[in-house]
Amino acid sequence: MKATYSEAFKEQALAKTLNRGDRSVRSLAQELNVNYFTLKGWMNKATAVAPVF
Repeated sequence: MKATYSEAFKEQALAKTLNRGDRSVRSLAQELNVNYFTLKGWMNKATAVAPVF
């Protein structure tokens, strides 16, 4: 079953993850009850640099 998350939840999770200090992404994913790869995907999407033309 695929879980869906609100944009507000994603933003809060990303803020917590990007300001995690010395904690691992995996431990935060467990704490937030989010799949590790889902959280990593959100991080990659949020930190992706737009191509310059």
